[in-house]
Amino acid sequence: NRRRSRFFFFFSEPALATIVVGGITVGGTGKTPVLAAVVEHLQACGLRPGIVSLGYGRDSVDTLRALSDSSLASEVGDEALMLFRRLQVPTVVAANRAEAVDYLAAYTDCNIVVSDDGLQHYTMPRSFEICVLDDARGLGNGLLLPAGPLRESASRLNSVDQLLYRNGDDENNSFSYHYEGFRSLSSSETLSVSDAPNLWGEKTIIAATGLGQPGQFFESVRSLGLSIDIHTVADHERLPIERLSSRADVVIITEKDAVKLLEPMAANVWVLPVSAELPAALLGKLSQRFAG
Repeated sequence: NRRRSRFFFFFSEPALATIVVGGITVGGTGKTPVLAAVVEHLQACGLRPGIVSLGYGRDSVDTLRALSDSSLASEVGDEALMLFRRLQVPTVVAANRAEAVDYLAAYTDCNIVVSDDGLQHYTMPRSFEICVLDDARGLGNGLLLPAGPLRESASRLNSVDQLLYRNGDDENNSFSYHYEGFRSLSSSETLSVSDAPNLWGEKTIIAATGLGQPGQFFESVRSLGLSIDIHTVADHERLPIERLSSRADVVIITEKDAVKLLEPMAANVWVLPVSAELPAALLGKLSQRFAG
């Protein structure tokens, strides 16, 4: 049995080695891109990862579901579906993440699991914990919900295996976003971020999203040299894409927003995928621990 330092939580060994990518603050910190990068690194190490998630926002949150090519965001949650479509690894959503890990162990060839969130899901055994924070926001006022942004005490940070700060200054525990290009949702055509300003410079552009922290997305689009109008909906809500596409020459959305939309899609709707560039120190830890 494993005891987390400074906490009296005892974890039995998980059915499969399990890495938790989570946080102790509410709102977007970049956990989903970090999780995707962790999965891709494990694949590069020759491992066969799977993903477990709550599937936030789905219709029947208490039902365990294994994702398939026909899954809908309303059934499995937008973030889980986005990860499944992008990474093409076995993915299970369940209110009880321990049951989801057991499912992957029993019915797939996975030999390691990455949990989408779940630091506070103490019924799930885990092998390695990554806590993701936004460097600019940090811990806010340091108070627990509802007085502040914390899901649990800040002292919890002392027990995780790796702290990661989005846009931090220390190269050993910080990550940043990387954008390779835009993808058309109607034709799968791609456009590099360097070509977009020349092609779209005189066009009306709307950047729209239902992220928890939409400002980060809008700032990123502007940093690519694009002048934009913005549109937001609440976190996990569906964009009114038909109305938006009729108001602008170009509409730019995130992968998380895209999985909630139904085809056919207007030709002027483009998705901007984001990747997280993880610190070499973390990648080395993961390789040594799980692929050594």
